[in-house]
Amino acid sequence: MDLLAETSVYNVIILGNSKVGKTSIMCRYVNNAVPENPKTSEGVEFLIKTIPDPSLKVRLKIFDTAGHERFKDILLNNYTRVHGALLVYDIHDRESYDAAKEWAVKLKLRRGTWMVLGLVGHKVDVPRGRAVSTKEAEQYCKENDLLFSETSAKEDININKCFLDMAIVIRIKDVSAQHGRPLSQSKFGKDVKLRRMDSDQGSCPQVFVEPWRKSH
Repeated sequence: MDLLAETSVYNVIILGNSKVGKTSIMCRYVNNAVPENPKTSEGVEFLIKTIPDPSLKVRLKIFDTAGHERFKDILLNNYTRVHGALLVYDIHDRESYDAAKEWAVKLKLRRGTWMVLGLVGHKVDVPRGRAVSTKEAEQYCKENDLLFSETSAKEDININKCFLDMAIVIRIKDVSAQHGRPLSQSKFGKDVKLRRMDSDQGSCPQVFVEPWRKSH
């Protein structure tokens, strides 16, 4: 049975404090639009998007949670299989960054099946007043094995990338688990490749989509 032949549906949860832009990120990715007057989420909402890359065959079910404390554990308590979590913070708000890191610690301590985690700095379209540097966040992700992106839903900066990065890693982990062994990157054909990059500037291990070339 070819485990890559059929489209798989994966649950991704977006976590973070109120007003960091979780709903805007989800709407930009799924609908390519940002609500003009976004309202604070009430409870849990979700949208579905099929990634149009035939070599991935992935559909993401993306859950947006309210920032209030009483809602934060709803999905984790009621959905036994969450495949990925985007931990969003506002780059101008250190408290939201600390909260995202707390989520990373909490999720890593969960027992059971694997979960892919990504740290997402938001609102990079406003450079003034930054409270969390790119270098600091990258270093944290490098040390704790998280994906990392800095984004802007308003200007559509890196929104597709942060979801695609996560989808690729989730797909590889899922199929590897079903195979019972690490999945060769070549299984995805010529369109995608997973690699890690460490620069002298301390950049975080990340996922890149690029042509895959078969060695001769």
